[in-house]
Amino acid sequence: MKLVVAVIHPVRLRAVKEALERVEVQRITICDSQEWVRPTGMSGARPFGAFQATIKRMITLEIAVNDDFLERTISAIARVSTVSRGQPADSGAIYVMPLECAWSFFTVKTGAGAI
Repeated sequence: MKLVVAVIHPVRLRAVKEALERVEVQRITICDSQEWVRPTGMSGARPFGAFQATIKRMITLEIAVNDDFLERTISAIARVSTVSRGQPADSGAIYVMPLECAWSFFTVKTGAGAI
């Protein structure tokens, strides 16, 4: 079992949900989040206030998947979240973490059956 955490731009939420539905991912936790962005080209120590960092509104998705759903989940998110060539890079990322346990209060199942 894995926990997929995807940070996406809010305008891409509908497309990501539809892409996940097509690959039969049925449960997603959707959270409003904020991303602190440091200006590009700034490296090394800077005195406080030397540059203006921005905070962008983002959406964080948390998706618990069984191992056989991992690749299709990542592919579905990446396919609709990335920008085409020649365009500036958009914010966002996908993280995958091991998931030790899962419990479903609705089905009263544990482990892979809870997902």
